[in-house]
Amino acid sequence: MKTFGNVPYSSGVHIDYYLCSTSYGTQKTKAKDIVPGCFLHLDGHIMIVYDVIKNASGVITQIKYAHSQLNGLNPDEIADCATSGPYKGYITINDENKDLNAKNSKGEYIQKWVDLPGLGNILCGLYYKTMLLNCVATFTS
Repeated sequence: MKTFGNVPYSSGVHIDYYLCSTSYGTQKTKAKDIVPGCFLHLDGHIMIVYDVIKNASGVITQIKYAHSQLNGLNPDEIADCATSGPYKGYITINDENKDLNAKNSKGEYIQKWVDLPGLGNILCGLYYKTMLLNCVATFTS
C-alpha cells in the first residue's frame, strides 16, 4: 500500500479514518493552535487551511481555507450557490482560545464562518474537529 508519511492511501484517502484520526496526527481544539496544513473536518467533508492571519500583537484574527465538492449538503439549504467545484472561505476569529464551533452564552457561534452565500453557519454547524497530520506537521514547524 502506498503511504504519505504514515498515512496509507491507494484509491483515495478515507476522510474519517486517516485524515481525522489521532493515530495519524494531533487534534487542535483552539483557534490559536491552527496552522496552514491543518484539515478542518466536517461531517464527511474536509477543508484545508492555507493561511492564518495574525494582528500586530500576534493574535489570530482569521483562518483561510479551501475546499471543493460540497457533497452531502442539500442544495435547497444553500441560498443561491452551486453545489460543486473549488471554493475558498475564511473564519473570522473573535476568540483564539476557543474552537471553531464554540458558542457564547446566548448559543451564538463565537467565530464567524464566511463562505458561499448562506453557507457559513451551515459549515460551522457541520464542523467536527481540526487535525494536523504528523506527516504535514514536519513541514509546518
